[in-house]
Amino acid sequence: KTPLALLQELLGMDSSRSTFSDVLYRIEELQDKVTSEQFVTRKKSYEIQRLRQRLDNAGKEIDSLRFENRKHSVKNRAYDIEVSQWLLQSRIHGLFMVVSWLFHGNFIV
Repeated sequence: KTPLALLQELLGMDSSRSTFSDVLYRIEELQDKVTSEQFVTRKKSYEIQRLRQRLDNAGKEIDSLRFENRKHSVKNRAYDIEVSQWLLQSRIHGLFMVVSWLFHGNFIV
């Protein structure tokens, strides 16, 4: 087989109908298709990279929110303890006032 016939066979062209310029034109078409596919692949790769960055940023934001939540949770628990202590002290003071009234007949403040 001639080199032209081999090229025509590789390109899936009819050897009886295609000429050398047809083979060259088909090769150019395939090169354009490859270039186009490379562009699409680069574009998709860029989109994937951008999505990975967004995912990474979202992960960092979630970590930050978790930290803030823990910080506020600790503050809330500290406030709850403070309020509980105040209520306990108020009850003890009220109880002391009632006991002093019972034993002495007057309130000691």
